[in-house]
Amino acid sequence: MLAVNRGYADNLKKIAGKNTAINFASHEDDFRPVSKESDHRTSTSTPFNQIRNNLNSEGSSVDPQVAEFLEGIKLAKYCTLFIENGIYDLDSVLQLNEDILSTLEIPLGHKLKILKKIKQVKDKRILEEEEKQPIYEDNNILPPRQEPPDYEAMPYDEPKVPEQPVQATSC
Repeated sequence: MLAVNRGYADNLKKIAGKNTAINFASHEDDFRPVSKESDHRTSTSTPFNQIRNNLNSEGSSVDPQVAEFLEGIKLAKYCTLFIENGIYDLDSVLQLNEDILSTLEIPLGHKLKILKKIKQVKDKRILEEEEKQPIYEDNNILPPRQEPPDYEAMPYDEPKVPEQPVQATSC
């Protein structure tokens, strides 16, 4: 596997130029060119951190919850795509559907991850709202218990049965 990586690194050097070295970061597919001249590694900031820093420096109205949402499902690379397409807050993210994600050209697997997370967040919000509501609301209160009606005992007369002799029957 090292030979494969070294060959891949050599190809990257050819593409990137002579004065670059390849930094094999902790992530499998995260290869960053590093300048040999300065011998400083490039920033390892994620799109999540970049957006957070941009929020602080530019005073933008982008909600960091969008970046946190995508970072939570390991799809932070779509932060800039969301922002470029006007998805600035979590409420906008929760309104996304399969058609909109297809329009943004997000691959099917990533689209499914995003949609699953959207459903989880919506379900969590619904549960939180239900917990905030009192157990009994005005329209949900049982009516007050009614007093049972007063029953009055009526005199009971035994039924009158005519007295007739009982006839014996043979079997």
